[in-house]
Amino acid sequence: MKTQNRFFRLVVLVILTIGLTSCSKDEVVPPVQVVDTDKDGIADPDDKCPSESGPASNQGCPESTDGGDGQITENDGITEEELETYKGDIGMVLNTRELAKKGYYPVKAQLDVKGTSANFSQTIDLDPYAFMGQIKLPVEDLSEADLNTLKDGVEVIAKLFDAEGSEIFAETFTSILFKPDPVPATCNPNDLPDLNTEVEVVENTPYYIQAVKYENNQIEPENRAAFRRILQENPLDPSSFLYNNLLSMTSTVEFTGDEENSSYFFESIEGKANHFNIKHQASDSYLKSELMKYGPLDFGYDGIKVGFEKSDRLNQQFVLHKVGNGVYRMTDAYFEPIKVTPGVGLTVGAAEGEELLVRLVPINIDWSVEEIETHYLEPLLPAAQNGFSYNSTLINCGSGPLKQTIGESKNVETTTTVGWEESFSFMSSSTASYSMTLGLEVEGKFFGNGAKYSAEATGSSEFTTQNSIENSIWNEATDTTVETFFSEREITVPAKSAVQAYDAFQSYDNIKVNVVQRVQVRGRNQNDNNMALSGKQIATQFHFNGFDGVITQIGPDYVEVTIRAVATMDKIFKSKSDVQEVAANCGN
Repeated sequence: MKTQNRFFRLVVLVILTIGLTSCSKDEVVPPVQVVDTDKDGIADPDDKCPSESGPASNQGCPESTDGGDGQITENDGITEEELETYKGDIGMVLNTRELAKKGYYPVKAQLDVKGTSANFSQTIDLDPYAFMGQIKLPVEDLSEADLNTLKDGVEVIAKLFDAEGSEIFAETFTSILFKPDPVPATCNPNDLPDLNTEVEVVENTPYYIQAVKYENNQIEPENRAAFRRILQENPLDPSSFLYNNLLSMTSTVEFTGDEENSSYFFESIEGKANHFNIKHQASDSYLKSELMKYGPLDFGYDGIKVGFEKSDRLNQQFVLHKVGNGVYRMTDAYFEPIKVTPGVGLTVGAAEGEELLVRLVPINIDWSVEEIETHYLEPLLPAAQNGFSYNSTLINCGSGPLKQTIGESKNVETTTTVGWEESFSFMSSSTASYSMTLGLEVEGKFFGNGAKYSAEATGSSEFTTQNSIENSIWNEATDTTVETFFSEREITVPAKSAVQAYDAFQSYDNIKVNVVQRVQVRGRNQNDNNMALSGKQIATQFHFNGFDGVITQIGPDYVEVTIRAVATMDKIFKSKSDVQEVAANCGN
């Protein structure tokens, strides 16, 4: 029994020994070794200065510059080729305003571009107030061959369509130069009849009948009244009867509003367009054409006399015919022209003499102008120009961080000049002045991104018919804006590193923008309880003026007009600043 117990204990002891021995054979993983040569608590792979102790705030480098050269060296910065630069546009601008001035209002233009390998023909919408449109082609999208062909000039056939889709005009332009800021191709509708020939006068205000010269579509108003009564001065002189109460031209009359002997009321004849009875203000009597006689001598033609009661007879009716913008021909009711016959004066039916051309100048009309808005075409931009205010690579091969001041403030001045291409004037015996502010916003591509640039300019005009024989025009307007770009700033270059810093700018120079200013005009008659003029009366007055803008709408007591201008911005400018870490190449 005792032998068995010993044996049992021995077996248990062996089993326990085997179990304990087995547990002691598990594998032990050695700890990761962190190498920190300078013992600053920053592992060598993350330490800019592994052999020199320094704080983590300085990437393991000592804050003292001892042991380094203590200076930042500069090297070349980036090149212009590294900036994304827009290559600009080329194109053509179509101007159809001459059609609108005659009463035709195109809304679309079909432009057939000839002579290129690619198809650049387009159907474009026309601005509803500018009556202009354009083809705009980015240079970067063109082959070199097409670019050169378009720049050298190509034939373009333009067809114009109204709102109903009907073709109203076509013109072939033999050589259009596609380029930035092109001169507009202007349609010339000389063969189209003028639709704006109706004359609606202000019946309760007197007019001067002003003589004008008209040659080669150019108007030259003369500073004299076409109709002025000749008074009998010597009843005993037989020749005075020939000239008694005749109308003749004067040498000079200043339109001051108080020359009643040279001013007339026009009264419309119902049912007859542009037919009028004419009443002389000073004598309160009517004009008629009457046979000119000297005793028994019959000259065979009529002269124009004053001093008669109003009647329905045809020899008291006179007709105005529009010859051109601001020029009218006057005839009798039989359409015989009134002429200026040398040695006689104003005649009707005479073989000799020159036809009288006139325009009517109202007296005592007050005008008011209210701006509505500016319309303009996006400019066709030239290639962007690059420049640098600062551009360098800063290298610090020393043992500590260094600081350097870079950059500078740069003031850029942009001057916007607005020159009106069309006149905008009124005729009255009083002097008045108005001003208009033209605002625009130009969009360009800068450093590959779109950006807008705003500008405005205010133009003024003073006009009068008192001493002037010319239509007044709006003065050139200029406005300057100054913007500050970049700034002087301090940057830190860590030890054993380099940074590339630049202040770059891109600009477009001498940008031209085709602009129209839309305004509303009203008039009031001082002689008739300040009564408002009708829209048709105002429109007629614009036609008398030789106004060469466009009447876009005739309202019950106003008109809307647009006048064209070209705005030139000498520079539009944007900047870009950047700082990037680059390789220092400091050797060790």
